[in-house]
Formats: sequence, C-alpha cells, structure tokens
Amino acid sequence: MRKPIASPPNGLNKKRLTQLVVSGLLFVATVAYLVAYPDADVMSLSDFSSIDESNISLNGSIDLFQVQFLDYLNGEFTMRDMSSIFGGSITNQTFFNPHATWKYIYSHSKDVAAAGCDGTDFHKLALCARAHLIAYRLLHEAPKSFVRQLARVSPEKSLRAFRYSLRKVVESLEQHLYPWLFSNFKSVEKMHNSLKPTFVGITMTCGNTHFYLAQHLIVSLQRVFNVSLPFEVFYAGENDLSFDRVEFFKSMPNVTVVNLHSYFSEETMRGSTWSYKPFAILASKFSKVLFMDPDVAFFIDPRSVLQSDIFNKNGQIFYRDRKVWSADRVSGPKLLHEMNPYLSQYARAGFYAPSQAEGVHGTTEEMESGFIPLDKNRPLVLLSLLFAAKLNGHKERRIFYERTWGDKESYWFAFETLRVPYAFNPSYAGSIGVLDTKREINGHVSVCEGKHLHANEKMLPFWFHDGSILVDYRRYGPPLFNFADLNHMAVHHNISLEEQVWHDGMACIKRPVDSHQTWPVQGHYSDIIEKYKKIFKNEVVEVLEISSNVDYKSYDKLANFDDDNVELLQAQVLDFFNGERPLRPLDGKSVDFGGSLLDAPSFHLLKAWPQIEAYAKKVSTITFNPKDTIQLMLQARTHRILYRVGFDSSDWLVRQILRASRYRSKEQFITSIRSIIRDLETNLYPWISPYIQEISDLRKHSASGTAIVIAFEKGRFLHTKHLVVTLRKAFRLKIPIEVYYGTEDLSDAELEYFRSIPNVATHNINSIFPIVKDFPQSLKHFAILGSKHRYVLAIDPDVAFFKNPTQIFNSELFNKHGNLFFHCRKRWTGDLKVVDFFSQMVAHLSSYGFNSLFAASSESGASGSSCEMDPGILFIDKNISANLLSLFFAAKISMMSGLFQLPQLEVESFWFAAEALRTPYSFVPSYAGGAGLKHPSGGICGQRTLHLDDQNRPFWIQGKNMDFSGKDGLKFWLSDIHLLAGHSLFDFDDQVWYTAGKSLCIKLPRSQVSVVDGQQKRMLALFDAIFKNDI
Repeated sequence: MRKPIASPPNGLNKKRLTQLVVSGLLFVATVAYLVAYPDADVMSLSDFSSIDESNISLNGSIDLFQVQFLDYLNGEFTMRDMSSIFGGSITNQTFFNPHATWKYIYSHSKDVAAAGCDGTDFHKLALCARAHLIAYRLLHEAPKSFVRQLARVSPEKSLRAFRYSLRKVVESLEQHLYPWLFSNFKSVEKMHNSLKPTFVGITMTCGNTHFYLAQHLIVSLQRVFNVSLPFEVFYAGENDLSFDRVEFFKSMPNVTVVNLHSYFSEETMRGSTWSYKPFAILASKFSKVLFMDPDVAFFIDPRSVLQSDIFNKNGQIFYRDRKVWSADRVSGPKLLHEMNPYLSQYARAGFYAPSQAEGVHGTTEEMESGFIPLDKNRPLVLLSLLFAAKLNGHKERRIFYERTWGDKESYWFAFETLRVPYAFNPSYAGSIGVLDTKREINGHVSVCEGKHLHANEKMLPFWFHDGSILVDYRRYGPPLFNFADLNHMAVHHNISLEEQVWHDGMACIKRPVDSHQTWPVQGHYSDIIEKYKKIFKNEVVEVLEISSNVDYKSYDKLANFDDDNVELLQAQVLDFFNGERPLRPLDGKSVDFGGSLLDAPSFHLLKAWPQIEAYAKKVSTITFNPKDTIQLMLQARTHRILYRVGFDSSDWLVRQILRASRYRSKEQFITSIRSIIRDLETNLYPWISPYIQEISDLRKHSASGTAIVIAFEKGRFLHTKHLVVTLRKAFRLKIPIEVYYGTEDLSDAELEYFRSIPNVATHNINSIFPIVKDFPQSLKHFAILGSKHRYVLAIDPDVAFFKNPTQIFNSELFNKHGNLFFHCRKRWTGDLKVVDFFSQMVAHLSSYGFNSLFAASSESGASGSSCEMDPGILFIDKNISANLLSLFFAAKISMMSGLFQLPQLEVESFWFAAEALRTPYSFVPSYAGGAGLKHPSGGICGQRTLHLDDQNRPFWIQGKNMDFSGKDGLKFWLSDIHLLAGHSLFDFDDQVWYTAGKSLCIKLPRSQVSVVDGQQKRMLALFDAIFKNDI
C-alpha cells in the first residue's frame, strides 16, 4: 500500500509553492534577459509584477512616456557610464515603472492605429512613428518573458490575444505611415527578412545632370581604391535618366541599374531629386548600404567606414554639414523641437537643437547627406530609414523642405524621433580649396572657393563633395571639364557654440590654429586628385540625353543651305563636342570658350545631325574656291566635325548619332564618314601627300615625345646658333631640337654645325612638304606639322628666355586646352584689312574670341588692337585632334596671304584657325610689353618686345638682339636692357606704344615697370658670354 505524500514542511502550502516557482522562473528570465542585454536595468521582472501602481506618479505627456519607454528598452535605466547614454530620460530617476507607463502607451497606440496619422502635423506624425516602433520592437525584438509581463497588465485575456493586438497595431500603423511600402513588400517584417545580412554594396541615385559625375565615381572607386563591391544606380524613369545612359550603366562591370518607379511607385512617381535618396536606400538589395551622391570624391577607401567604431556600435554614421547659422533656417531646429519635445541627451549636447533659442547662434545646418553608411539588417536602423523616407514623401516634404534644406536633415531627425541611438562623425564639414591670405577673419587666413570636406573619425581628410573636382559640372560635359583649384584643406573639430568659422557668404572657412586640422593638398592627396583628373579626361564617356521613343530622323532637313544658318549650326555642334551644354549662364558668368549654346535651350545634337550630314555630303565634292573664305571655313569645320565623329568619338556616341543618320549600320556610317573626310582633305589640303595619306596617320606618328622646333630663316644662322646653345647651356635642356629649313637656306658648313650638336636634327622642309617652296611664309606651320613629336615648342631664332621655356608644358593654362598663344603689342594702326578678312570668314565668334581687342576693332569707331598674336613662340599638343586640325587650317590660311596681299595673315593664322574651327585655345593674360632704357619722353624704349608668362612674370624677349650694321661688325645688344615693362593691365582705348626716333617705346604705369633684377641680369650676362665665346 502506497504511503500518502506528506504535506510540505513549515506550512508551505500549495499556493505558496506556486508563488515560489513563479518567482524562480521570473528570476531566471531576468538573468537571461540581462545576459542578452547587459546594459539593461537590473530591476527584476518579479519586482515589475509586484509594483503598486497607486504609488506611481504619471505626470507627463505621451511624448515623455514614449521616449522613457524606448530609453528603457535601450537599456539605459541602470547604465553607469554617462558618456555612453543616448536618450537620458530615465537616467537620473531612482525609480521607473515601465509597467504603468505601458498602459498609457498601449492605449494611445491603439487610438492612433484606429484614427490614422496626419502627415501635415509633424508632432502627431512623430507620435505615430514611435507607437509603431514600440509595438514592432515588442513583437520582434523584446524577450518573450518581458512581453508576457506586459500582456498581464494589458486588457487582452491571453498572451496570444495580446500579441495579436500588437500585430494589428503594427499593421494598421504601417498602412497609415508607409502606404507606399505595400506595392513591393507585405510588411516591414517581410522587407527586413528579404535582406541578406552580409550583402554589402554601394548605392547612388543619378539623373542626366549627374551622369558624368556618376561615371567618374564608379570608375574612380574601382580603379583608385580597387573597390570590388557591387554598385546600384537608381533613377526615376526615362525623364530622369535617358534610355542610352541607362544602357551605358548596364554595360559597366559590377553595376546594376534600377528604375526607382518599380519600387514604392505611389511616392517615387511623384518624387523630386532629393526625395529619391531615402527611397533608393530602402529599395537597395544591400543590407549594408554605402549610399553616395554622384558628386562625392574620396581620399580614403570608403569601405573603411565599415570598420569604424561608430558604425559597428550603431549600424550608421552621419557626417555633419558646415557649422553655419542663418536666421532663415531657425525653422529647422524649431521643427525638431515640435516633433520631439523631449530630445535625447545626444541631440541636446549638439549645436543644432539649441539654435531655436533667441540669441543662441549654434548651427542651422547639421547633416550632410552626400555619404550615408547604413546597416539595414538592424531593425531599428531600417525603421528609422522608413521614417526618413516618410519625411521625404510628397505631402510631408512640402513642409519639411520649407523648414530644412532638402533631404539631409531627415535621416537624423528620424533616428532622433524614434529614439534610435545614432552618432555623428566628430568634426563639422570643412573646405578643400584655395588658401587665401587676403581674406582673414580675426587674424586667421582662410580656405576659400572650395568643396565641402569631411574628415573621418581619426580626423584625416576622408571625402568631399559639391561637383567632385569639377567647376560648373552642370554646364559642361566631356571633354571640356573645368577642374577646381584645390591646394589646401581645413576642418574644424573643436568649435564653441557661438563660434562662427564661415564667412564671405559662406565661401570661406577660417583656417584653424591647430595644425592637425589643416593640410596642404600634396603627397597622397594631390596624387589622388591627379588620378581623378585623368579619369575625367580619358575615361568618362559622352552619352547623349536621348529619349528611346523619339525618331530623330523625322526632323526636316534644310532644303537650301544658308551659309549663316550652317555656320551657326556648326558652331553649336562644335561647342557641344567641346563639352558645352545648352544652358543659360549661371550667376551672370560666361562660358569658358564657345558660348553658342547659351541661348539655345532647345538645341539637341540629334536634331542638328541630319543637316550636318546632308551639308557634308554636298560640300565634300565641291571644288575649293580660294577666294571664297566663307566656304573655305565651312568646309574646314565640316571636316573637323566629321573627324570628331569618325575618329574621336566613343562607340556609345557613334551609335547614338546613328539614330539620326540615314545609314542603318554603324559600319556603313563610319565608312561613309571617313570617305567624306578623305574627300574634304583632298580639297582642302592636297599637299599632305606623299608625306601622309590622311591626317589621321599624322596623329598616330605624333603620339608621344616633346621637342623644340625652330623654323630657320635665311640669314638667321647666328641667331639660331645662339638660341640652340643657350637652350643647352643656360637651361640644360636635353630634349630634341629640330631645325627646319628651305633648300637654299643653310650652307653645308652650317648644316654640319647643327648636326654636330647632340640631339639636334635638321630637316629640309621641301622634302616633307614640297608646297613650302612656293609658300615660304608657311615654313613654321609645316615645320610643326612635320615634327613627329606630340608636344611641340616652336621658337623663332631671335627669341631669348628669362626662364626655362619647357616649364609651360606643366602649367594649368597650357593643359587646359593643349595650346598656348602670346599676344602681340596692343596697338591700333587704323588698317582693318586683316580684321575685315577675319570677321567675314567667321560670323559667330566664340565668347573667348569676341572679348578680344582684335575682334572688337572691327566695330565702327573702335580702336582696340590691329594685331592679336605674336607667333615668336607657340606651345602645341598635336595629339589633341582639334589642335592638329587647326594647325592644318592655319597653314592653309597662311598660304593665302599672297592671294589677299595680307602678310599679317601668316602671323594671326594660328589663332584665326583655332577660332574658325571652334578649337578651344588660350592666350597668356597679358599683351607684349617692352624691354630697354628709360627715354626722356617718359617711356621705355628699345628694339625688343617683352612677353610675360601665365603668372605675369618676365618670360621671353624678341627683337634686335644682334646687329650687323656697326663698324665693329656683329654686336650683341641684350646688355642695354635696364628696364622691363610688362603690359599686364590694359583697357580697350588705352594706346601705350609710340616711336621715338628709330626706337619703339611703351609708356605704362609705374606698377607695371620693373628694374632688371639679379636673376635676370645673370641671364643676360650669360647670353652675352655665350655670344662672345660660342658664337
């Protein structure tokens, strides 16, 4: 017989035993919770269940209850390290009752879930978003034991009913807050579950305006930093990014292109440029997203951010904008307070939140959204991103953008509103630009006219934005990219609340005293920028903005070609090929060179092409009339346009132009274009054979190398000898020197002398281009064409230099277009024959040419300058096809000087040709000055002209350096130079040249006159010694 079970000892009855078991289970659950959440409070769940709510004071708003509850869920109740606390609403409280608080939060959540959320009332919108976040966290993140405890104090009768109610709250609030989500995902939970935790990639949004910048960013990250991550390029339909540009991105390695309208179409179909960004990040397949604007550029591999402390702690890192305060932007901080009456401790410690207070000037710009790393695999980050997208919705952004600047504040506003811990990089944005000692603030020099620069956590320059390294990127495309002057960097880390470091209309930032916050752009940084420039120049491809549903062949062609219409159309097409775009001037600025597209917003290359093609076919067979200068120019322009398409265009551009052509295949098109090119070359330049068969052959021969070319004139042997020796001895130049001469210009002894000098070659120009025998005035042109080197410095024999002339090849002005010209003396003779010749040939001058004093001289009553160019020296990059074609046309013009009895044509022909063919060119920013002695008339007189370099420093002189007329025989004259007059400042009517006896004199302000200094005296003495000892 089994014995009955004895009663528990000490009166431990069944009810008491049950209580002990429950308490033990609660204790175990508490320990498990604390293991999982080590920063959570140590208040046990048993204590939580036994609280007497009648002793709890609930004085406060639902905002406070929500943020306290969220801070509690974030584990702040018992945190001891105050520096690690984010929210701070319960930190200093000795007792916090989440149990009692939950009742109010839960009741409010069900109310707003039923009533909906007003998108125009940002305070109520914030309450809704927090209600959704709390319910979502309890369903998917909070420990089950904690949820059970909340269920016990909720009106539902079971845990299942409680969870069902929570789910309904979540579903209802998601419908109210994010109705656009459901076109692609059934819920936020499903969206989160679709992510692959380890999938990392780079995401960007791109429209037509930023197409070239996006190209550059992708290529530069892949080439410079060896980034192998996948890229996603989002665009908002064909009106945002044209069909062929979409196809181009698809052809790039490791790049996926996504039409954002296929995601969240209810919103993205009504989006705007800024608002696309958060939706693109949401739509991205990547769980860890490195979002970048197309105009950013990096000094450090952007993947390094994935290892940063901030990112690993919070799953995000934000970068600050410039610390600037504007009264017009105080509405932003006020909006933040309206949404969040109880800001986090982190936000209150910043400079943005206090800026709403009267008299407090912190910052009204907090975040820069050009680079946003986010880990969407973290539910709180994903929920914050959803709310950021909500703030950029078509209804919400009308208010949000009015009170802040675009999308950029929406991301941290969302994190702050949802009480999701976040952090900014420590420093505010600085600048990379030009160190300007003239613009000081409180004794500090400034970095001005630059890009916004951001440091990383280690305070090293990390990334910058605002057009990458370009200036005016909206107005230019390849190959005409204007690079910004970036020589100095500054960021500010330690800034006080009141300190304002930006000035001059926010164009300059005061350079910090701390050297750790300021850097010259050199070493690693300058190397990176040079690599970026090469990628822009060599690898960014022209792809036109083309609609896939337009038949460009349907445009009417000109039945009767009017010369003026064709000339303007050709100018517009060439300006387009030079990189200019049909936009009006920005901020009153003019374009860099052409300008024909400024007032032609409807211009499209494919609309123009049928007319260009038809005209080319017509003129290719017309026999050249040597006196019809207009037809000559139109033929030469036609040749340049076709050459650009037939030899210098990317496959993408050719295939696009093919749409507007009468040809069906690319092969037929290119074959036809090149056939017309050969016909035009036969008409225009018949003398190129037998040296070359076609101009494209010459370009292949001139692909590399640098040489000095001297066009030898009869009777100039000693001048040439002196020039060669001084280049070798004075400047120690070892590059090849080529002397070109006519058949009877040099004696055998003179030839033998030049051949005896190492690396000096002589060439009989008549054996290369026999036509020169009949046109000796064109010797220099054909000498440059005959050289097999890419970079050519052509020098007249009577030139002497104050500095190494080859340094110009490294100058910014030369590298801008691959050429550099020098002005002649600014003088007006009243003879307008050459001016008239030029103005009749070119009806529509470039903006650059129109502003010249020479072009202005054709106007009635004008007295600018009767000459424009001094060809004593020329710098040319022949590998640039536009320069090479201009050289051929310059030779053609110079050969016409006898026909028109205009000897000055050979002098002006180089820039005439560049202007006529719309080839971008540059003059140094000064006219020729004088070198000599002070004259009683007040001027500086002599027989030489002085030319300044691109920095307005004395560079070279030309004129009477040797004299054969004296009784003592040959005399060297450079020793009589005591004063230099550099004509760097001039106006239209200022005539400064006059004659005094046999001397040319120039009278200039004292500021432009200098005494020959020590270095210049030593050079002149060296020239004299070479003359005496070597000549």
